[in-house]
Amino acid sequence: MTIERQLIARAQPFILAARAQGLIRQEAIKGCAPALYPFPVCLEPPFKPIMEINAVGENGDGLPYIQEYDTDPYSLRRLRVWISPEQGFNWVRSELFIKGLKSLPHRVGFEICGNQNNVEFYFLIHQDDFPQFSSAFKSQFDHCELTMENLMTPFLQTIPGRRGIELLDYFPLPPYSHLFTQPEEIKVSPFNTIISALAGIEPPAIGFYQLLFQGVLPEHNWHQNINILNDFEYMIKLMSGSPTSNRVPLQSPSGELRGMAQDTEKKAHNDKPFFAGAMRLGVIGNNKPENYLPRLSVFANLFQHGGRALQSLSNDDYRTVLTSRQIERMLLNGETYRPGFLLNSSELSAMVHIPPAEYLINEKAPTVLLETLPAKGRTLLTGTPIGVCQYAGTD
Repeated sequence: MTIERQLIARAQPFILAARAQGLIRQEAIKGCAPALYPFPVCLEPPFKPIMEINAVGENGDGLPYIQEYDTDPYSLRRLRVWISPEQGFNWVRSELFIKGLKSLPHRVGFEICGNQNNVEFYFLIHQDDFPQFSSAFKSQFDHCELTMENLMTPFLQTIPGRRGIELLDYFPLPPYSHLFTQPEEIKVSPFNTIISALAGIEPPAIGFYQLLFQGVLPEHNWHQNINILNDFEYMIKLMSGSPTSNRVPLQSPSGELRGMAQDTEKKAHNDKPFFAGAMRLGVIGNNKPENYLPRLSVFANLFQHGGRALQSLSNDDYRTVLTSRQIERMLLNGETYRPGFLLNSSELSAMVHIPPAEYLINEKAPTVLLETLPAKGRTLLTGTPIGVCQYAGTD
């Protein structure tokens, strides 16, 4: 063998690794880019099977977003969540609830908002999705209740004009095939962090947490794309070993590969459907010099993506693209101006669930819990009334 052929043989693994890195850079950034657009876009990033990409590292003429029609606010409803002290906390039930919403044709918003006076929980849904959403909710949280509210809840109406909005919009670093922090790692509900932060906000300011999510289209096989991306990453690590060996590249300690199969199984599990999501934290009507955002941002610090912290866009980033009115409408209607990130039902359940009532029994941030003995049956409504019981906001 000539010296030229020997050099080519030794360089071939590194050439393949470079090609794989080019493909990963183009595909794996979906849902992980900070780019904002001046119009609403779909929550799910554009999908294309990796095996159909025309050339290595090229995605063709496809745009990194799918433009969405303006949301009709009259078709949206906010459902207030009334949490019962009898409702036990369980990660399995939380994920089953998420799985039950996989086929909804519209996005769902989960919101926690409040201040020192009160903390309230809401779901933002399309009115046509209410039957399926209600069924999924009651099947897992049978002790809790939902009440239909207007899009502008009384809580939000307390801020005239809703001015002074400060927000942080979070997104992960690529590739999207990496894992978010799992519920079994958190172990307990992380919402105690948000509730504690809201308890430090003085009225009339209101703090909020908004998580938008929607199941990806069934014909989009993100599971396969994630498996292929992980295979490419495996190949890059394998080919990036020591070049001193003539036969098999050596793995460095930081490039250890045995855990990659387990990570792939968790992210692209056959029974864990994929969703697109967007996470926001913010404060409305903050006329005090104190900045409440650092307190709320502690919640986002609890989540890692591929071992790295989440990144965020601020007010300044949004105001270079959107007007103040667009930002207000974005929060009220659950709109997005950049594609969301991909996560499976287990990862999403860590960000969307019903916390235990013990988190809400707090003198600093009082929350109205559901009455444990509601007068629902006909037998309890007969006889001589001796008082009035309030159940889910009604007498």
